[in-house]
Amino acid sequence: MLLRKSSTHALDWRNDLACWVHLNVVLQLHGLRADLRFQRLLNFASGSGDQQSFADLAVLAGFADQAHMTREARRFANCTPTVLLRSAECTLRMSDLFNTGDPIPR
Repeated sequence: MLLRKSSTHALDWRNDLACWVHLNVVLQLHGLRADLRFQRLLNFASGSGDQQSFADLAVLAGFADQAHMTREARRFANCTPTVLLRSAECTLRMSDLFNTGDPIPR
């Protein structure tokens, strides 16, 4: 556990709590935002009928710039955006094969 057992001062306790919140909340939200940006990139790339530049896709998906998108693509998919988006389009087309259009029974 992160909280120090020997903390007797209120300042120590607050610092420990701030550190715990940062590690368990802030960093988790940061990771979630990165995941969502990556998913938006795949969505925009597959949903656009016309070819868009990587810079345009980066802005649409919420990345700071094209270099940011490239770093995240390498981090999540371990490949460049060119390879990723080519394979993502194929994968997303395959997922449509299983879409029956029937509502989920309750």
